[in-house]
Amino acid sequence: MKFSVKYQSRGGNTRAVAELIAGTLGVKAEPIDTPLTENVDILFIGGALYAWRIDKKLRKYLDKIESEKIGKIAVFGTSGGQENVIKKITDYAAKKGLKADERSLYLPMGFQGNALFGRKGGNLNNDQINKIKDFANGFI
Repeated sequence: MKFSVKYQSRGGNTRAVAELIAGTLGVKAEPIDTPLTENVDILFIGGALYAWRIDKKLRKYLDKIESEKIGKIAVFGTSGGQENVIKKITDYAAKKGLKADERSLYLPMGFQGNALFGRKGGNLNNDQINKIKDFANGFI
């Protein structure tokens, strides 16, 4: 099975999650400004909500993506407490013809690494690391 991991991250939390997923799968995590150049069975796509919306850059990425290159997407997201991040990304992707896998990962971060408050993200605790690895291993 061929995987790709793309992410949008402002504070570093979603980047850290993407890198751990990618490391578990044996691929490289790339920011969404890196185009998808080959067909993949599963594209892991991650982001967060800002003012109750997915980031503008992530929306633009999903607008431009070539859905015929992707079997399914697997959505992951972080937020301070907006659990609907998965639904918002999945619903937006569906409008673009992207079929989502039923498995997803939501990681509530609270104020952990919240860029709005000047905190640097990406410092995951052991419980979060285990949850991320379990999610990624479910696709292998």
